Amino acid sequence: MAESILLSKLETALKSPLRHTLLVVLFYAFLFTAFFSPSLMRGAPLAVGADGQNLYLPNYLGRTVFWDPMIFAGFPMMADPQAMSWYPPALLLSLIPGSWNLFILLAYVLAASFMYGYVLTITSSRLAALTSGVIYGMSGFMMAHLGHAVVIHSVAWLPLLVWSLEKLRRGWSPGWFVAGSAAIAMSFLGGHTPIFTFGFVLAVAYAIALGGSASLGRWRYYAICSVLVLIGIGLVAVQIVPTAEIAGQSIRVGYKFSDFISHALPPRQALMLVFPKLFGGLKESGALQYYGAENLTELTGYVGLMPLLMAAIGVAKWPQRSLAIFWCCAGLFAVILAMGDATPLAGWIYHIPVVNQFRAPGRHLLEFTFSACVLAGLGMATLMRDRSTNEVMFKTIAIGAVVLIVCAVLTFSSLSTLNALAAHKDLSPHQVLAWTRWAVGIPFGLFLLAAAALVFWSRLPGSPLRISLLLAVLVIDLASFGWSYDWRYAGIDKEALKPPDIAVRYKELLAGSNQRVLPIRGTMAPTTEIPPNLSRLWQIQNASGYNSLILSRFSRLTNMQDVGTVTRPLWLDPSDQSLNLAAVRYLFRPSYELTTDAHGIAWQKDEMQIALGANCVERSRNSVSFNFPNPIRSSAVAIVSRLACASQVPDGTEVVQVRITNAAGAVETQSFRAGRDGSEWAYDCKQIKPYMKHQRAELFSSTPIKLNEEPCESHSYLTRLPLKEVTAIKSLELKWVGGEGSMLLDRISLVEEGGKTTNPVDPLAIGDHWRFLEETDGARVYENRTALPRAWLVPEVLTLSAEEALAAAKTSRLPDGRDFAPEKLAIVEAPLALGNQKPGPGGTARVSSLTDNEMEVETSAATPGFLVTSDVYYPGWSATIDGQQAQLYRADYAFRGVAVPTGNHVVKFTYRPRRFLLGAGLSLASVALLAAVALSGLFGKRRLRRP
Repeated sequence: MAESILLSKLETALKSPLRHTLLVVLFYAFLFTAFFSPSLMRGAPLAVGADGQNLYLPNYLGRTVFWDPMIFAGFPMMADPQAMSWYPPALLLSLIPGSWNLFILLAYVLAASFMYGYVLTITSSRLAALTSGVIYGMSGFMMAHLGHAVVIHSVAWLPLLVWSLEKLRRGWSPGWFVAGSAAIAMSFLGGHTPIFTFGFVLAVAYAIALGGSASLGRWRYYAICSVLVLIGIGLVAVQIVPTAEIAGQSIRVGYKFSDFISHALPPRQALMLVFPKLFGGLKESGALQYYGAENLTELTGYVGLMPLLMAAIGVAKWPQRSLAIFWCCAGLFAVILAMGDATPLAGWIYHIPVVNQFRAPGRHLLEFTFSACVLAGLGMATLMRDRSTNEVMFKTIAIGAVVLIVCAVLTFSSLSTLNALAAHKDLSPHQVLAWTRWAVGIPFGLFLLAAAALVFWSRLPGSPLRISLLLAVLVIDLASFGWSYDWRYAGIDKEALKPPDIAVRYKELLAGSNQRVLPIRGTMAPTTEIPPNLSRLWQIQNASGYNSLILSRFSRLTNMQDVGTVTRPLWLDPSDQSLNLAAVRYLFRPSYELTTDAHGIAWQKDEMQIALGANCVERSRNSVSFNFPNPIRSSAVAIVSRLACASQVPDGTEVVQVRITNAAGAVETQSFRAGRDGSEWAYDCKQIKPYMKHQRAELFSSTPIKLNEEPCESHSYLTRLPLKEVTAIKSLELKWVGGEGSMLLDRISLVEEGGKTTNPVDPLAIGDHWRFLEETDGARVYENRTALPRAWLVPEVLTLSAEEALAAAKTSRLPDGRDFAPEKLAIVEAPLALGNQKPGPGGTARVSSLTDNEMEVETSAATPGFLVTSDVYYPGWSATIDGQQAQLYRADYAFRGVAVPTGNHVVKFTYRPRRFLLGAGLSLASVALLAAVALSGLFGKRRLRRP
């Protein structure tokens, strides 16, 4: 009786479209609020690690700007779709303090609600629609990408686009035309271009494949869809046009095929579609450490076992065969695409413009997830419509059990492969076997539970109790992956957004100079190293940043990846001007890890990789000096090194001269000799051994390698050079005195009293370039004494090609052999002559005003000069001198410069992106067209209502 009353009230409520919509939204809002409650109750932001903490949160909480001077020495932030500059939910909710979690939850509620609407349209079953919405919102894809706010918001609007196309297929509707165009716009503005593209292509394929049966007629339907797409794209021209501009100058232009297929789903890991934790997971959740292919987030496509059973029923028995076949083919094709170069498809797709700038084929599991959700809805609607299909359900369960058993057999028969994969994580075969049993056993239990729930529900499908039980089992099935993923264990603390004391301190230190900090680990750095993009919130100018559209020139100059990490130790090469040009005043690097050898000598764990010598190792030098502000008492100098290209050096030959200067200024010289102190790194390789002319020194370590495809070992060697007496060392110089060949200097330690006390030498003690300031909470901070100011004047310019300019910046050497000193000479890539017969002093330059989009510099010079700024060159910037337009040059490979005449002047740099204005015009025109369509529909309805 109670059940019938409840059903009657629910049916009455659902007859009203408004109440129906409200109930659906409230249901999903409650579901996802309850699911994410562990983080919500802690008050922590729903964000994961670096991706949430260091990219999207600062964009959401920070100011919307055209140009952002706080990262990458300047970046066109509004051109980047990931900034969500024009995304309406972000624009509106960001005005509400503490609304980040609401913003994230909104993506899940929208995604589930739109999927509900689409499945309800094609099945007329509210339960089928409700189920599909739950699956879509709680799918492994959506849970794994919670840390990518732009991904989940782009994904959320895809069901609305497909829903609109389906509605238009059934008849013309201005409202659904507007909804479809808006869905395209919102998905793109959500911020993730590849995800938008994958969903957009899926929707276009849907319209093409099923448009033949459109009630409007095939070609009229195709025409309507084409206009819908054009207007939808036009709506976001304000974002697309600037994005196209920056994409052409970003590192993605140079993406190789290896970049394109990075983070693809290996065929062996397709088993994760049924055994989601087969390759481990987060250790915090009690799982074995993940040991599969890199980046589990991009390889996750688990949609649950019960949904797969229902999807199989939908494929087999849904009466509209074309619909079921389309979604089945779309899902299978998506899995093939996700496998990257495991099939020839990746090679063909790589030749498609724009698409070849994407990466992570594993993201195609989005289309698989979408297809599985729709097919699961078709399967449930089939079971509700026709009780005779119960036989099909039992057959499907039986076939599903067989498939699961086959997958389990394949898993255990490939344990040797799994063990080999796990070896690089130092996991033993016993650990792998024990975990594999759990990873396979739990899905078997879930499968039995799902099968029992389906059978129990199918006997009385209208019972609220049985429906509730079915939905509960479905949630448990999906939560078996999502409940133990990053958002629970790798989230960020609610206090993480507050600037630490060190950030406040260095912000004050930089206030006058407007120079920058550089955390060499980029977004991987903790807050004590002032990581980007958190530094945006703290208003600290950072030479690092996090953006996949990092400008290629700045990336090449600084050897910086899109996550802000510097891949090469520029700070160890005094001839590399990159950090000076970028005005990097303070360098943040992690504290050194130490290791102790069998002799009790402590060493830096990381190698210095300093090359001495010539004609062998790239970027080698003749000498290197280490200065110690506080002299270090020592009785010996211990060195770990390798010789290269030195097989012909006779035994006992002095190749390096070591000069030790003590606190009193006295100098002692030691000889580093081939055979005694160091040897050829490939000493025992078959190709090298017969030609060796010196002995093998004492080994420090050996690493298996391949030389010309032949296996051998790479050696490093240890020597201790004893001093005449214990002394306080103030400086240490190593000078190459050998002929051919080089020495790779890996580590140095100063030893006292036979190794009882050792002091590993700090690599940044080289010369007077860097000054150690402090060590705090695992970070070491250094001051760059040669950092250039934010703007400076030089008396001379030289015109070179881009590659020549880059080489000069990296080597401090001009093509004609002269030294390149950027404080005295600027390199431009367009013809320019200052007209100085004899260059005089450079004059002075002072930054008098600095905002996001403008910079004013006051200059004073006795002769014509050239003003250089440490801000990157980018289209849209212009310059004026005393209000008169001046030509802007690309200076020193990546920065802005302008020629200034003699005397005192005010140079003003202004950023006005023309591409933005063009895009804004197109967007306004599209809004007007869409409004016209909406108004025509509104007035049409009014005319129909008149007698």
